[in-house]
Amino acid sequence: MQPSRQGTQTATRSLGMLFVVAASPDPLALRDIAATMGIAKSAAQRLLGELVRQSLLMRTPDNRYGVGPSLVALAAQVLQDDALRVAARPVLDALVERTSETVSLYIRSVNQRVCIDSRESPHPIRRAVPLGRTSPLFVGPTGKVILAYLPATEREAILAEAEAAGENVSLIRSQLGQIAENGYMAAVGDRIPGVGGLSFALLKDRVVIAAITVSGPADRWSVASMQAALPGIVEDTQVLRSWSTSLKRPQRIAS
Repeated sequence: MQPSRQGTQTATRSLGMLFVVAASPDPLALRDIAATMGIAKSAAQRLLGELVRQSLLMRTPDNRYGVGPSLVALAAQVLQDDALRVAARPVLDALVERTSETVSLYIRSVNQRVCIDSRESPHPIRRAVPLGRTSPLFVGPTGKVILAYLPATEREAILAEAEAAGENVSLIRSQLGQIAENGYMAAVGDRIPGVGGLSFALLKDRVVIAAITVSGPADRWSVASMQAALPGIVEDTQVLRSWSTSLKRPQRIAS
C-alpha cells in the first residue's frame, strides 16, 4: 500500500502546483511555489522538473515557472467557446474566404506561441497547422509579431534565449523593428522553406494577447500575393471590436 499512497501524494502535489502556477498572472519562483504548497524546495523542484518535461509547465530564462504549451493546448481543446476564439472565428473564416489560404490563431505561453484555432485552405496542397502546435517566439513570423509587442525586458530575455540557440539575433531585431513600423510581418521561408506567412498581432489595452497568421505554399502565397491581399485583410479584421490589430494601412512589403 505504501507505493500507492506515495503515488497519490505525488499526483496531488503535481495537480496543486499546476493550479498554483496557472492562477498566477506572472511566472513564479521555486521558493514561492514551495512556500505556497507547504513543501521543501527539493521536493518542489523534483515535481516541477517532471511537469516541465511533460510541457505542462515551462521554465523561463530567469528560472521561474509558468504555464506550459501542453497545458495551454489542452485548455484550448476543452474551452471551445472562450471569448478570444469566439471573437476571432468570423475573422478567420473571412480571411480564408478572401485569401484561400490557411489562417491560424495563436496565443503566447511564456516564451512560446501555441495554435488554439485554425481554418485550412480549400486547396488540395495547403499549409496544415494542428491545434496545440508550439514554437519559440523568436522563430517564424507568428512568434515575432508577438515578440515585437512584448515589454522590453521580456523581449530581451527571449532574444538572449534565441542567441543561445544560435539564431541570428541581429536579423531578428531588424525584423522586430519592421513589425513595429508596419504592424505585421510578411515573409517567405522565414521558418519553413517554401512556405509564405503574413502575421499580425491582436492587442487589448495595448498588450499583445494573440496573433493571426495567413500561410500557404510560396508559389501561391508569395510576397506579391500578400501585398495584394493586405488591404482586404485590414478590412476583414475590423470585426474584432474588443481587440485591436497591429495592422496598419498597407505599405510596400519588402521581399
